[in-house]
Formats: sequence, structure tokens, C-alpha cells
Amino acid sequence: MSTHVSGSNISSAWLAALEALHNQAASSAVNFSVTVEHPDQEIVGVRQALDRKVAELRTERPNDFNKSVHTVANTIFPISLYRVGKPENFYAAALAGQSGRNGTVTSWGPKAGTYIGRLLRYPTYGGNDVNQLSRLVGYLNDDTNWADRYEVEMSLPAPDAALTVGTASTYVAGYDNAARGGQCMSHLSLNLSHGRLSMVALYRHQTYISRAYGNLVGLARLMRFLVAESKKDLEVGELMMVASHAEIEQSARGSVASLLNPATNGSTGGVSDLEWHSRPFGSTWSDLGLPRIA
Repeated sequence: MSTHVSGSNISSAWLAALEALHNQAASSAVNFSVTVEHPDQEIVGVRQALDRKVAELRTERPNDFNKSVHTVANTIFPISLYRVGKPENFYAAALAGQSGRNGTVTSWGPKAGTYIGRLLRYPTYGGNDVNQLSRLVGYLNDDTNWADRYEVEMSLPAPDAALTVGTASTYVAGYDNAARGGQCMSHLSLNLSHGRLSMVALYRHQTYISRAYGNLVGLARLMRFLVAESKKDLEVGELMMVASHAEIEQSARGSVASLLNPATNGSTGGVSDLEWHSRPFGSTWSDLGLPRIA
């Protein structure tokens, strides 16, 4: 049976989802969805507590718990590369970062493609590639206020001339055929209604200790980017994340109690605005208390 939870900000929504999964048999659920009312807000203490727990788990399972929330979010939207009002610079810098990874644009894996690489350089049938984020911004700036023209499908798109909706895909048919280890995000759907840009993200599989919080942060930053670079006066709307299969990793289930305890999970701290663009030159991210994992 499907399960749905919600929260006011990223942190409260993630904690509600973690508790709901913890109460499921084998800490696993199908058709599991979580809605964030204000995805541009979080409780930093919750993220720090999760990062510390992931760092602890890494000593036992280095392949499974090898990325901080910051790193996971950067696979969707590399925040340090984006300066407001300079989207072309962001596109170039993000693509340059992808060029040092193994394989080609159609590769996927820990040392090959990332979501941002697929969003910015997606192969088409004609042998070319398309910047899907630039195209989405163009659709948002259309004179007609479309409500539901912003589908991000995860199959090989049709030739550019035949496109009638704003699409952005990370799955390449014929290349992404591995049973495990490929991308888990399979579809994005954006809606523009009443001046608010909302998003639904569909995942085929999602782990809630090592990936889900970072996924929420990355998606929220992507939403904020689209709002900021649109010429219209838009606001960030609601974010829903749906997983066909969601679970708490078996090796991490013993850690859930501490992450749900307000005395140890940082949830008693105040709500802060989510950072969504680069800090001034020379700044570091040391105040986030990132653990030494990635």
C-alpha cells in the first residue's frame, strides 16, 4: 500500500519520511512519497546529525555510505558553480567538471555521469546534444503562461524540432541497461500555477540514510535556479519526491532511533533558508560541519 508523508521544510519532511519507513515491515515501502511545503528551508542541525551518522557508517560499509548530503546534492545541482544571473557561466563550469569523469556523455556510474551532466548535455537522436535546463528556462519565459508544459521525461527525447513540451531527461535508452548502479531518478514534472513553480520527482529506488536528504536539497536548488533565471516573477512552490521503492538501508537501521530523537538529531534548532548559489570567492563550507567522507 502506498504511503505519503509531508513536512513544512526539507528537514521535517525527511524526518517524517524516516519515521514512516522505520514503522514499515523491513523498513521498506513501495509507492512512497514525501511532500515539502517549503523546499527552500531546512534545519541545518538535522543535516549535520545525518552527515555524522553517515560518516560513522562509512567505516563499516565504505561503498554504501560514501557521500555527505552536500556531495549528493551536488550531483543534481553543483551549488558552488552557480552565481545568480549568470546561467551560461554555470552551464560551462558544470560541463567542464563533467569532462574529467570517465566515459562519454552516455556513460553512467560512480566515476562517469551525474544528473547535472545529463541535464546539460543530453544526447539526441540526431547525434547532437541539448542543454535541457536552458530549454526549460526558455519555456518558463514563454509569453503564454503554461501550467504543465515542463515534463522531464527519462527516455530518449525526440528530435528537437518535434518537441512540444519542456523535457529534461537523465536516462538514455540503449545505454542505461545495468540492473544496478545506474541513476535512480527517472522523471521530473514541473508545474507553474499562480506564480509558483512546483516539482514532482520520481525515483525507481531511494535509500533514506545515504541519499534521500541530499536528493531533496539538490532538487530544491534546481527549482530555485529555474525560478531565479526566469524573467517572470516566480516563487518556489511545493516539492514532492516519490519512490517506487524506498527503504532504510539494512546496515543503517540500528541508527534510526538516534536520528529520530530530537535530543540528538538537531531538530530543535531553528529553520534556515536553504543556500542555493555560490558563496563569495574565498569562502568555504566549513560551517556545515561536513564529515570527512566525500
